[in-house]
Amino acid sequence: MWRPPCWRLDESRDQESIPEVPRPRVVHEVGVGAGVAVAETRGYTYVTNSAANTVSMIDTATDSVVATIPVGVSPEELAVSPGGTRAYVANGGDNTVSVIDRVARRVIATVPVGSAPFAVAVSGNGTRAYVTNAASNTVSVINTSANSIVTTIPVGGFPPGWPSALAAPAPT
Repeated sequence: MWRPPCWRLDESRDQESIPEVPRPRVVHEVGVGAGVAVAETRGYTYVTNSAANTVSMIDTATDSVVATIPVGVSPEELAVSPGGTRAYVANGGDNTVSVIDRVARRVIATVPVGSAPFAVAVSGNGTRAYVTNAASNTVSVINTSANSIVTTIPVGGFPPGWPSALAAPAPT
């Protein structure tokens, strides 16, 4: 895996050096849509296809598309639950989140959220999904067991508060 270069002190030469680090390279290509957000887990990669309103499920062992799952309008980013059983897709065009079941390979719930959802993060214990709603300047909190909104958190206005990225806490 490529990592950014880091500095190290070479005490024998009394100078700093940057170790050689291999660069990333393409090993295989899989044809999917134009709008891409990837979350790899349990041998599958999920890719949003914004123009087609679908998510491609790719088997990473065979580099093949095993399912093309219809979701809401204009899927943006997605996040996968810690156990890899569910994927949560922010559909920016219809203000919803699609919940995909990995085994069934289909949408099992559609959760209405704020305006223009964009980014998604799942808590480390998998009990909550957090969704940024860029046009309403809020974050929706979803109970992942019930697939329902627990609360909506107001965040700063635009500009500069346009919420477009999230990080969820790790398990404790």
